Amino acid sequence: MKSGIYWGYISLIEGIIEKIKKETKTNNIVIATGGLSNLFSKDCSAIEIVDEDLTVKGLMHIFNINI
Repeated sequence: MKSGIYWGYISLIEGIIEKIKKETKTNNIVIATGGLSNLFSKDCSAIEIVDEDLTVKGLMHIFNINI
């Protein structure tokens, strides 16, 4: 069960990224964010960069420019 959920999620990630790249005709860099990003990035060939704190960094940036 756990293996099926894990590999199913990997396939979901790769499928969504492939569809986005095909629709937009771009080859953007894929960055995985969040606490579980390291877990999936090792088996997901579509993920190029892992930054667990990217969302928090972005929010801090927005906060700092609005002070």
